[in-house]
Amino acid sequence: MLRIFFLSVTLCYSLFIQGQLLHTPANIKQIQEGSSLNYVLIPTKLHIQQLSLPIRQAHSIFLSPVKTEGKAKKYHKKALKSIKKKNQEAALSWYDKAFKLAPKNYPLLIEYATYCSQIEQFDKANLLYEIVFFDFPQSYKIHQLLAKNFVRQKNYEKARYHATLAHLFNRNDPQVYQQLLDLSKLSGDHFQTWSFRPNYQLQFNEKDQEVQMIYTDSVWLGYINCKAVWKFEPDYAERMKLISDNPIEIIEEKECLLNAVLANERLESPYKDPTLIGLAKAIEYKFINEFILYEQCLREQPELILERSNEELNALMQYLKLTHINKK
Repeated sequence: MLRIFFLSVTLCYSLFIQGQLLHTPANIKQIQEGSSLNYVLIPTKLHIQQLSLPIRQAHSIFLSPVKTEGKAKKYHKKALKSIKKKNQEAALSWYDKAFKLAPKNYPLLIEYATYCSQIEQFDKANLLYEIVFFDFPQSYKIHQLLAKNFVRQKNYEKARYHATLAHLFNRNDPQVYQQLLDLSKLSGDHFQTWSFRPNYQLQFNEKDQEVQMIYTDSVWLGYINCKAVWKFEPDYAERMKLISDNPIEIIEEKECLLNAVLANERLESPYKDPTLIGLAKAIEYKFINEFILYEQCLREQPELILERSNEELNALMQYLKLTHINKK
């Protein structure tokens, strides 16, 4: 399992890491055939259970009801009454007075901004949302709200930009993901919904010294064979650790992903699996680090996104554009 070791890996993916050749499927087969262990492939039609994916929780400012005090409370109540009476001008005036008295009351700010957006006061809404964004730039909720505001303006490109950031900041949330899919359609694109989930299981029969590789789809055999060697072959990981200063988990994953692509090229009909098409593109355009981060690390630990720089976020967005988006 990839853990928090994916921090600042900037190596471009190739067959080499610091001049040392990564093993190909033919090499992996030779290692298995010369091993003291017995490697056995076991096909199955049964679905192998996947782990449930964690979802990040929204910051409390997006969940808390508006609470104000003193004159701000009085003005807020008047704003709500004006809304019920459909008096937009009065509502905006009272909201503005309440906001000036409580400029850091974020639930109030969000409510005020959302009302402005609903009545098509878009510039005011953007300004208010930007205040929240300035203090909470990594909140997926503020990006969702900005996306909705731009949808109302029919600015679908900016809406998708913020929907993509919302998705990156909460990788596994189905509602956030659906917003991105919907906005991709509105901007004239198709967002491919494939995900990296090789369906396999590795087991070891100690009595027979047998490595059992249970799989459901042959397109991932290159990946599975490589994973089995990394997990069970004596001293293999220790030897591979010496070829690079990079975390051993990253060396392992790059070698296994390479094997997935190379093994597929030998099939009669390669690259029918959309995940492998995306992986091949990531390798070709040197986005393999982004593939590992988005398709694997963030699925298991979505909070890792909080450690990414703006440059890394932009690279992730470029990766998604390259591998997941098809122009209609």
